[in-house]
Amino acid sequence: MPGKSPQWDHPFFKVLAKNDTGQARGHQSGFVVPIPIQQYLPVIQGQPCKERPSIAIPLTAHLYAAGVRLGEVRTQYQVQSWGALKREHRITSALKSLLGPAIKGDILLLQRKADTCTAYRLELLHQDTPQHEAALRLAGTRRWGVLDTRKVPESFSIELEIALAHEAEREAEDFVLFDDAPGINVSVVKKVARSLAFRKGVLTQYGNRCAVCSIGLQTPAGLYEVEAAHVVPRSEWGADDVRNGLALCRKHHWAFDAGLFGVGDDLRVFVPPSVMVMPANKSLAVLHGKTVLQAVDIALRVDPAAFKWHLDTLVYKK
Repeated sequence: MPGKSPQWDHPFFKVLAKNDTGQARGHQSGFVVPIPIQQYLPVIQGQPCKERPSIAIPLTAHLYAAGVRLGEVRTQYQVQSWGALKREHRITSALKSLLGPAIKGDILLLQRKADTCTAYRLELLHQDTPQHEAALRLAGTRRWGVLDTRKVPESFSIELEIALAHEAEREAEDFVLFDDAPGINVSVVKKVARSLAFRKGVLTQYGNRCAVCSIGLQTPAGLYEVEAAHVVPRSEWGADDVRNGLALCRKHHWAFDAGLFGVGDDLRVFVPPSVMVMPANKSLAVLHGKTVLQAVDIALRVDPAAFKWHLDTLVYKK
């Protein structure tokens, strides 16, 4: 039975219900994810709605049955809605080879791959096997949860709460342009949580609109096209701080990161002449001199030192 290794985080489990297995009528090759173990799976952004009743995140699943490898498949983790209130989280699609032979009472072990947030090991433990008995000794009467309560896997929801708290603490302090503790060796779960906290803070301040073109495309499910750009990039140890963040649509985020434009002391878009003369950049050239939107909270507006670093380092060289 697998445990934590350099490749995999600690396992969590679910004792399968009939509807999770091949015994179910109309079995759709998936299983319900109970609320207590949802925290060990990636955060699904947005909410299902009438126009889009399900939202999904693609996952890679490494399938095993009692230690025997069955293969690798692309599956998805989704939240499905029925009516106004009912929500159900499932991992579904391409799991028939694993769950088809399963029956009620079998145990499914799940482990996240240590170096990513979207790859998991799924192992089926059939009843009346040594692996199933060993898992039951750890699980006791629990139907789902962390397999060994002394060895808890990283939680996406807990790390996001921590990241949001750290973001709030930073906002109350003097701005520091560079992160003196960039967390090079931080786990991917912590990095994702930190990125989500930064994104939430930036997009909230800009009303989910691009600071350059003011466009804010949105789906009925509450997903936004606009992104949170670091003025001083993380690759240069720029701080995960709203005062180092700018809400930009995907097109302008790419152009900003590439140094095709910057923002001057007067908060106006600056497009260097070498960029403006290129026919492909006509839509960017017309924005030259346009005043950018600013954060709603005056205290959280981009620090001038960040814009200056971006201009001096990435734009004026063009």
